[in-house]
This record gives sequence, C-alpha cells and structure tokens, in this order.
Amino acid sequence: MAGWSSKGMIKRQAPSQSRGFTLVEVLVAVIVVGTALAAIIKVSAESGYNLNYLRDRTFAQWVANDRLVEMQAMEYWGSGRDSGRREMAGREWHWETEISNSPIPRMRQVTVRVYEHEGSEHPLTVLDGLLLDPAVREGQLQ
Repeated sequence: MAGWSSKGMIKRQAPSQSRGFTLVEVLVAVIVVGTALAAIIKVSAESGYNLNYLRDRTFAQWVANDRLVEMQAMEYWGSGRDSGRREMAGREWHWETEISNSPIPRMRQVTVRVYEHEGSEHPLTVLDGLLLDPAVREGQLQ
C-alpha cells in the first residue's frame, strides 16, 4: 500500500502489477535478431558474388562472340587449335578456339572457350558456331 513512511517524508510505492522482460526473454530475442541479421548478411554477400560472376560471364560471352564473328568475317577456313588474348571492359581475357570438321558439308565447327586468366582450368563460357567454306560464299561451289 502506498503511504508515507515513519522515517520522514519518503513516499513508499506499492508493488506494481506490470513487470519487465526476464533475462531469458531478452537473450532469446537477441538470438533471434542475431540469427536474422546473420542470414541477411550472408544473402547480401552471396548476391554480390553472384553479381560479379554474372558480369564476368557476360563479358566472356562477348569475347567469344567477337572471336567467332571475327573468324567468320575473315573467312577463316583453317582447322586445329588457336589461342590469344582480348581486352574488354578494362580486363584481359584468354580465349581458345578449336576448329573441326562438321557433319554439315562445306562447314566447320568452331568451339570458342574464354577464360578469366591464362592457365585457368574452367572456362567462363563456351560458344559453338559454324564457319562456311569461303568458296561457297563466293559462289564458286554449288
């Protein structure tokens, strides 16, 4: 009961019916919030990694397309393997081409592989295409 104490002018309060959070409740809340924040940070980091990977794959595909179009424009008709470098987006990319006979007459199959670095084991992209015999294009063969 509220009232005045006998020791002076100090007012005494009756125990309140409201109570705060217990230590266990606070710890559980901290664990839940911490777990949620850790998951958000992990997803954000993975998203950034995926964004960089997709950017690199896109540039590698452009390098592969450029190489194939360059071979078609030069009317290249050789066979075998070739490799080189191409600069794109301020970076140097390593490409390899492999030219082999195609099941289609007067055409050769080209496989272009683009790597982030020379000596990398796994290409960022692989592009397959066809080269037409230049003699067919010029109308020398029917």
